[in-house]
Amino acid sequence: MTTHYDYQRYLLKIFYFTLFLFFGKIATAQVPTIQDCLGAIPICTEIYTETVVANGSGNFPNEINSFSIGGHCCMSPEASPIWYTFTVNQTGDFGFTLTPNSIDDDYDWALFDITGKTCADIFTDPTTQVSCNSAGNPECHGPTGANGMSIYSLQGFGCETMPPTLMNGYSAHNAFVPVVQGNTYVLCVSNWSQSTNGYTIDFGVSSDIGIFDNIFPEVVDLETPADCDGDKIVVTFSENIQCSTIDGSNFQIDGPGGPYTTTVNSAICDQGGTYSTTFIVNVFPPILEAGNFTIDLVSDGLTEVLDLCDNPSDLFSTSFDVIDFPLSNLDIGNDTILCEGEILGLDATLNNADTYQWQDGSTNPTLSVNQTGLYSVTVTNECNSLIDNIFIDFISLQPITIDLGNDTMLCPNEIYTLDATWNGGISYNWQDGFDGSVYSVSESGLYEVEVVGTCGEVGTAMVEITYDDTPLDIDLGVDSLLCEEDGFYFLNATHPNALNYLWNDGTTSPLLQATESGIYSVTVTDNCNTEIDEISLIYTNCTICEVYVPNAFSPDFNGYNDFFRPYSNCILENYTMKIFNRWGALVFESNNIDTGWDGRLNNKDVDEGVFVYLLEFEVNQMGETLSKQLSGDVTVVK
Repeated sequence: MTTHYDYQRYLLKIFYFTLFLFFGKIATAQVPTIQDCLGAIPICTEIYTETVVANGSGNFPNEINSFSIGGHCCMSPEASPIWYTFTVNQTGDFGFTLTPNSIDDDYDWALFDITGKTCADIFTDPTTQVSCNSAGNPECHGPTGANGMSIYSLQGFGCETMPPTLMNGYSAHNAFVPVVQGNTYVLCVSNWSQSTNGYTIDFGVSSDIGIFDNIFPEVVDLETPADCDGDKIVVTFSENIQCSTIDGSNFQIDGPGGPYTTTVNSAICDQGGTYSTTFIVNVFPPILEAGNFTIDLVSDGLTEVLDLCDNPSDLFSTSFDVIDFPLSNLDIGNDTILCEGEILGLDATLNNADTYQWQDGSTNPTLSVNQTGLYSVTVTNECNSLIDNIFIDFISLQPITIDLGNDTMLCPNEIYTLDATWNGGISYNWQDGFDGSVYSVSESGLYEVEVVGTCGEVGTAMVEITYDDTPLDIDLGVDSLLCEEDGFYFLNATHPNALNYLWNDGTTSPLLQATESGIYSVTVTDNCNTEIDEISLIYTNCTICEVYVPNAFSPDFNGYNDFFRPYSNCILENYTMKIFNRWGALVFESNNIDTGWDGRLNNKDVDEGVFVYLLEFEVNQMGETLSKQLSGDVTVVK
């Protein structure tokens, strides 16, 4: 017993009708399965057992035009179908018996002759149907087939209708089907009960018509590189070959220019199909020499080339001559620059070329060039043509002028870039042997470069780079005490390298007039440094304080010498004046220097006589506060 699972390798994914059962058209919309005509199982043995059947109707549903929808096929629309196919080797009678795994299942079937047609024609062409049975009810359930148990070839629904028609059936059994040698047929089995129970189908009841494939495939056509395809050989077999059983190891090519290796591909296999009749043998390296070659189909016993029924291909060996092969590797060079007066020879020689055609009409394989322009050559033989071109620019001698810039002073740790790049420069040589066009400077020195141009021109340039490591020394002096009577003081931050000055009051000149006490600061910058200095200035009264105290006064209020008080050239602070009589009694006291003694005590004039005064005060002198005390005699005169 053999199940369809043993033949899953035969299922089509992308399939060409012309290469399978002479269909003649390409089906690429969906990947066919065994539930589709395009994925029909090839009959390789008498008995197939389907343990279960899948629900659905494949990727190409409604392939049968059922009479129930106005069509010409006795079956209802496909229900969990499986398709089979065979090609007849000898005219005779075809037959089969299908036995359901469940006796209550009602299986229908239809046989179509698609010789010279496609699967798609089944729906539109009623002549494709050669036998059909969809009889069914409890009396007609169970085994069915074209097994000769009736004389009818077309039976519709139901059972025990005599005579049967497209729409009515008599029994589940049809007559044997006359088939013709070379014709291709497909059989659709449909489970009208729509259960997943499977069946056993026996094709052994057919007469000896050769539907089982036991013929070894063979190579029937070979397109060799003599047809100018230097890296491909097209091999066509007498029947479909399983894609999984053929690869580059099955082919051996010998001849001039070898050794050669091969790979194999097929348009159908590359798109997911599982078998094909035509394969491309890719040759590496390509055949690029004339001579006699051989190609052999070989087998190591493990990698046989098999047809759909596992028949191995006949081995073969054949020779072929390569006369013309494709041109390749045409290269007349890269675009280039030459100097005035030079001559460049272009060479397009290929050993299998027939003709040469340059842009100026020349037909030699070589061309001498001494002018600027685009040069092109076309090389041709019987197989192909190649075109290559090159642009050549002839340049005149011209002086090389390099500008490295002016002599420059830099700050410590600064990196300076010298660029000697010159369009057309081919070599650079710096004072230390460095050969790049761009030089990085990090220390003081004299830098020089020599540039050589494409045509031998020479240019030089030099520049001196100095690193300034001189610090800014800004000194505003020490903190100072200044006399107010001097007026103001100039602060000087001048430095010969300074570029900018900024005082704390926003002044930007190197000199600042300091007119009051405070802290003065300045920020000075040059190309490399920033320095800050500050000074504290205090303005003070520098006058020597003197105090004059009269020794007598006459409080007669005549406007002269009427009051007693001290006089000073300084401000007396915390001032106190006390007057005592000769017995030590306090007769007057004041805290205001402008308030003198008027010679009275308790609003009465004192007697003429001598009194004692005591002065206490503070003075600010040269920035210092001094406490003083003066005493003496004063005479009241009447």
